[in-house]
Amino acid sequence: MWNQLKPGTLQTPNQNLDQTFLYGSGYISLDPGEKKKFAVAMVFGENMADIIRNANTMQNIYDNDYNFAKPPLKPTMTAVPGDTKVTLYWDDFSEISIDPIYGSDFEGYRIYRSTDPGFIDSYTITDAYGNITFKEPIAIFDYDDGLKGPHPIAFNGVQFDMGEDSGLQYEFVDSQNVINGRTYFYAVTAYDKGYDLEFFDKGYTERENLQPIAPSECSITLDLDYKGNVVSLSKNAAIVTANAAAIGYVAPNTVPDGEEFLKHLQGYGSGIIDISVVDPYAVPDNMEYNIVFDTLETAEDVVFSVRKQEIVLETLVIQDSVARASYPFIDSRLIIADTTLYDTLVSGTDTTVYDTTFPVLITDVSGNTSYKLGLDYTIDSELGFFNVTNSDLIAAGSLTASYRYFLLHHLVDMAGGNNNPVFEGMKIVVMDSEVGLNEDSTRWTIGNSNYRHTITPSRLYPADFELQFEGNIGDSITVDAYDTRAPFRVKNVTHGDEPPFRISDYDRDDEWDPDEPIMLRPYPGEISPLITIRFFQDSISVTETVIFDTVETDSGLIISDTTLYDTTWLEVIDPVQGDVFRLAISRPFSIEDVYSFTSIASKINQSKAKDQLDKIAVVPNPYVVAASWEPKHIYQSGRGPRKIDFINLPSKCTIKIFTLSGYLVDEIKHDDVFENGSESWNLLSKDGLEIAHGVYLYHVDAEGIGEHTGKFAVIK
Repeated sequence: MWNQLKPGTLQTPNQNLDQTFLYGSGYISLDPGEKKKFAVAMVFGENMADIIRNANTMQNIYDNDYNFAKPPLKPTMTAVPGDTKVTLYWDDFSEISIDPIYGSDFEGYRIYRSTDPGFIDSYTITDAYGNITFKEPIAIFDYDDGLKGPHPIAFNGVQFDMGEDSGLQYEFVDSQNVINGRTYFYAVTAYDKGYDLEFFDKGYTERENLQPIAPSECSITLDLDYKGNVVSLSKNAAIVTANAAAIGYVAPNTVPDGEEFLKHLQGYGSGIIDISVVDPYAVPDNMEYNIVFDTLETAEDVVFSVRKQEIVLETLVIQDSVARASYPFIDSRLIIADTTLYDTLVSGTDTTVYDTTFPVLITDVSGNTSYKLGLDYTIDSELGFFNVTNSDLIAAGSLTASYRYFLLHHLVDMAGGNNNPVFEGMKIVVMDSEVGLNEDSTRWTIGNSNYRHTITPSRLYPADFELQFEGNIGDSITVDAYDTRAPFRVKNVTHGDEPPFRISDYDRDDEWDPDEPIMLRPYPGEISPLITIRFFQDSISVTETVIFDTVETDSGLIISDTTLYDTTWLEVIDPVQGDVFRLAISRPFSIEDVYSFTSIASKINQSKAKDQLDKIAVVPNPYVVAASWEPKHIYQSGRGPRKIDFINLPSKCTIKIFTLSGYLVDEIKHDDVFENGSESWNLLSKDGLEIAHGVYLYHVDAEGIGEHTGKFAVIK
């Protein structure tokens, strides 16, 4: 062994053997009690030239006292299987990375997919020496900052792809050639900007005059046992098998027909709020949430938050006069210091709504003594800290806290952006509205009147109005501000009142005629809102096109008349009693708006499952030699283990496989989540023997749902 450790000794070990590595420092002298430090580097390469290049790199790292550029931190990624698709979502943790040399240099994310745990089939990009260097991603999401395409600094002659300024995203659905039943390995890596001499001038970095360097990305780690099974993996990697859902499956947040999932509890905003399911496994059942709005610097600076309505009740330890809650972003607006009944004030009645149902409450551990905000404690709601000032409570060493908190806090994207964080399997998208006429919703909502209309919104008011006809043309139901009679009432359906209006009585007959404008002046003020509605008794409709001959002018110019002409006359249909015309106005969200929804976990509808029993099948059928989703051997050549899949199964069932003579070959218990309606069989009997070729029968029994029988063939 000592001879093997002599300086300059280089051995080429045999391949395909268990290897023992011996490290030696060379000849050194040590006095009694003396200590010396040495470093060891394990260098690999495709050939001797590659080993030397890598050894020089290691030497540079050592010479610089291990002070070298580092890739961004790893994001945390979750993979969700679906029917011929896989959904990935991840956090933005990588974006806080600080390189010790290049500073904040995060640039983007790369998505990888492989059928091999080592991502071998992703390594398709070689360097100038022919060595496999880079993995080929299936997607890249990068900052929209101008840094795109091949990076100017090459690594061994190959340039890193920086993306196409696509913008950052935190969700990706892979549906390209994803095969149900096949196991895939996914990873999301974060990569940095690298550096070039022009990067500071171009605004890519805040640091200048640094050494040019190619980009780097964080690693992917999957540890395997001796059989090739994955025993651990890094947080940015996942193993997933695509599959169809069980029969009778009902997706999360599915409500019965006619019911609303999202309810508008208060306020008048008319924007769009969409709540989609990203991870059906993570959606809790019967959990209530509120979407609330707030302002930051100015009243126009509106943001939104998602509050979990579940009350957290926990005992907290007080350390250095601070008790830290399990969750940040405590809703401090729900703190009730007093329950005083507010009297009428000088300026009027205090109409503020005080939330006294679920206040933040601090008590001693026994719950017998309550403490007051400002007197006994204060709250840092952003961090979830209770700063205790009461000496008795500090001496007790603990307290009981009751509170609600925000899952999402002060999200600013209210323009329909899809990059909001995933919370408990769901994603929320908010599209705000500006005050303006909603032309699509402004129409006759009840009745058959064919009156056309024009709306002149001189000064809009954020509310919806209706003309509710309680009489026919010529009837007197109401009067305007100047006693002009009208067959309709004007209703503010948003606020539930009847605003004043005025009719332009052209013929001075003291009654409204269909062609006379109706001016809504809803509310007083220095600049009063003013909306004018005018109807037209339309008697023509474009139902035909008259074809006109080509016209030749004196100058020889040929002109074709392409005008569409009204050719069909229609009967005018006047509004009658019961008809309603709705004037819809888009309204932005405000701090008055509160929405509520209750999550619904996925489930199985047994009646639906019974109707779908005939969908149960075996794939492939017949089984010939191999299936496309069968795994490969990791450490040896040849085919991997055989398997077929039973698909469209109930979530719980027993599968029995028989020969044609009735001999029980194997029995499989399928008990999985609702999102998985597949079960694999390794083509081995219950005794662990390979089955023979031939035709087999199978029987599926699902308690409470029913039974199904079928057959499949195995050809070898």
